[in-house]
Amino acid sequence: MRNFLLFLAHITGLLKFYRYLNRKNITIILLHGVVNPEKPKVYEPLRSQLSLEDFHSSLDLIAEYYNFISMDHAIRIIKGEEKWQPYSVVLTFDDGYRNNLTEAAPILQKMNIPLTIYLTTGLITRREPMWVDRMDYSFKRLTSPNLTFQLSNHILSLSGKTLEQKATSFKQFRNQAKRIACNDYEFQFFMQETNKELEQLAKARLADIWEKDDFSVLLNADEVRAFKSATYGSHTVNHSRISLLDSAEVLEELKNSKQEVEAWTENQCHHFAYPDGRHDRKSQSLVAEAGYLSAVTADEGLNQPGCNPYTLKRISFPIVHSKHDLLARMCGFSVLLSRTKARTLAKVSNIRP
Repeated sequence: MRNFLLFLAHITGLLKFYRYLNRKNITIILLHGVVNPEKPKVYEPLRSQLSLEDFHSSLDLIAEYYNFISMDHAIRIIKGEEKWQPYSVVLTFDDGYRNNLTEAAPILQKMNIPLTIYLTTGLITRREPMWVDRMDYSFKRLTSPNLTFQLSNHILSLSGKTLEQKATSFKQFRNQAKRIACNDYEFQFFMQETNKELEQLAKARLADIWEKDDFSVLLNADEVRAFKSATYGSHTVNHSRISLLDSAEVLEELKNSKQEVEAWTENQCHHFAYPDGRHDRKSQSLVAEAGYLSAVTADEGLNQPGCNPYTLKRISFPIVHSKHDLLARMCGFSVLLSRTKARTLAKVSNIRP
């Protein structure tokens, strides 16, 4: 039904009109990593990967209809310091994976597309994988696991015989865990202990092969220093969800990560990305207090000139399935459809006997 509605909107001109209505709004795209399937892989993760081919083909189509600008430029427009530029889009990467520079950057440089990378500075300094990558690696290697874990009075499970079942279980585990509103340092400790248990059971650790793995390895400080063409922002020290920490802990994460990025780049670190997109009014205020000029969320949508620069919306990178599907995502029409569907279903459920 969704594809039919998008096709109908495309052929009737509605999609083009909606895109025109939103021409002043800035689209910010969220990515994590890009992989080259032609390169030998150390391992194949359970989680889906964005291929270099899909990345390139989507960028080609976006570039036909949109103008790529830097995050600095976008913030100046949002604050009214520069005139708006129609059909503007910003490309951002969270976490700081090495493939952002080895795979994505060469394409972006050829296309003259500005690149923004939000760095998780503590993991980079300690040379420590993201917890989600550690878990992906060890859990996949278990034979027919059926495991349960407890986080803040909530029971989480990991199970599956086939790779498809494991991938589904792992996704459910991640989604459920992220919804639990406990102190984030408690959350991080839980993930550390869970990963240790899985690694012992699997007799395999991502850390042993991490530096050779294009999918999961993070940039190091020398690579950040050497690549001057990107705009680097902060993603906290420990990938901490700052809305689930107290104010002192939040400021420590914000200020220390900012200082680390500035030391590596010898430039001011103006931009921040909320880990897992979680934010509230307190965290927004503390981001501003720490000296950042902007903060991006994972809330889906576009950004109007004059909007709050500490609650910037983003869309996930749109892979080309069709031209009208990609353009619908870019201009916010897909968000409109999703919200209309949700409101309709809510009304229907309310009138049922």
